[in-house]
Amino acid sequence: MDKEVICSQCGTPKPLSEFSPRHDRKIGHASECKECGAKRRRKYVTTHPKEVREQVKQRYWRDPEKYRKLANEWGKENRARKTAYNRELEKKNPERRRLKAQRYRLTHPEWAHDRRRRYNKQNPEKAGAHDAVKRAVQAGKLPPVKTLICAHCKIRQADNYHHHKGYAKEHWLDVKPLCYFCHSAADRAQDQNAH
Repeated sequence: MDKEVICSQCGTPKPLSEFSPRHDRKIGHASECKECGAKRRRKYVTTHPKEVREQVKQRYWRDPEKYRKLANEWGKENRARKTAYNRELEKKNPERRRLKAQRYRLTHPEWAHDRRRRYNKQNPEKAGAHDAVKRAVQAGKLPPVKTLICAHCKIRQADNYHHHKGYAKEHWLDVKPLCYFCHSAADRAQDQNAH
């Protein structure tokens, strides 16, 4: 049977297994029980956020590879939790997803180039329409899309031209400037009408 020790914080006698090992102590364990230690640490984290953040950074930079490995393992074990958390963040800040995708394309140009090439091969009509709009902008027939306001919501800056009449050759330049959100909604609506 485990030897009982009295916790220095709550004063409750508990078995030695309820105390964290501490080799610098006389009994070889901490003087406070694990539960009281956890409460103390939680309180410290909430009252000293800057110091805790700095300590975490220092710990990370002592052995970054170890912490990357731990983060990857945690991510694999908690995939559903991580996905739910990210979805919640995207609901609160829908712009986040677009910026994340944009940042990835900028840091991985070979991936973006391959993806664009595959898309063009699978969708030749759409590729032709996009190229026609690009040439029209270069020739001055259409204004650059970033200089326009979204034709649908009339609030945000436009990100793309939307081929609202379809991608047939005669409609290549029948376009409306739309922001990312309105363009996504319009594409979803077109897909639902097509099916």
